[in-house]
Amino acid sequence: MTSARRGAARRAPRRWEHFRLRELPLDELLDEREALAGLQFERELPKASQRQKVPVHRYRFPPQETALDDGDRLRATSGDDDYFGRVERIDLAAGTVDIRKTGRTADIHPRAVFREQVVPAGALEDSLL
Repeated sequence: MTSARRGAARRAPRRWEHFRLRELPLDELLDEREALAGLQFERELPKASQRQKVPVHRYRFPPQETALDDGDRLRATSGDDDYFGRVERIDLAAGTVDIRKTGRTADIHPRAVFREQVVPAGALEDSLL
C-alpha cells in the first residue's frame, strides 16, 4: 500500500465522524464530547486591536462534557459545510465559549458546533516543519 493510500485510509474514519456529528439532532449532540450544543448568542466582544477584522462572539451553553479547547477549529452543524471559526476561550464553569468567526460567518449563530475532524493538509505540513 502506498503512503498516499495509507494516509487516505487513516483520514476516512475522521470524515465519517465529521458527517455523523453534522447530522446528529441537538439533543444527541449534548452527549458528544467533540461538540458543543445548546448555544445561545450572548454578545460580540470588543475588538482586541484596530487590526482585528473579524468578530469574536460569546455564546452561553448548558452544562455538558466537551473535549473542545482553546484554539480548536470549528464547524457548524447548520448551514454550509465550511470552516466556521475558532475557539478563542472556553469556560466550562461559566458555560461560555468565545468564538472567533470568519468574515463569512460573522452573522451566523448556530445552535451547535463541533471540532473540525479533518485537519487541513497545510496545517499538517506546517506542523512537520
